[in-house]
Amino acid sequence: LACQVAMIPVMVGSALLQMLPTSTSFLDLFVTITPFFVLSGMPYFALVAAADTTMQCEQAAQVANSLLVSQLTNPVAQKLLDFMSRCNLGFFINDLRISPAGVMKYTYVLAGVFVTVASSAVR
Repeated sequence: LACQVAMIPVMVGSALLQMLPTSTSFLDLFVTITPFFVLSGMPYFALVAAADTTMQCEQAAQVANSLLVSQLTNPVAQKLLDFMSRCNLGFFINDLRISPAGVMKYTYVLAGVFVTVASSAVR
């Protein structure tokens, strides 16, 4: 679902490129397309921030473990560490965990689709 929603800006960008007359200058093209790319880039930056937060959440159990080393005999500390290591903290879309690797794969696919659509629209 997230990939399908993300393809909408690519399709709208292609439609914008096809609607522009062939005699337009680069400046006209730049002024027309820039607001579109800025607004369509915002969800991507949200995905990058969510992936960064997920990566930090994965490291929370390790940080807590290093802070609670002196309290290894405390059963509450052990339960806290067990809980933090078992639960999956972070951001999810449906059941898919947002990770930096997933965002990079998404970027690669989205860039390939955009280059394909833009090159077909320029013809």
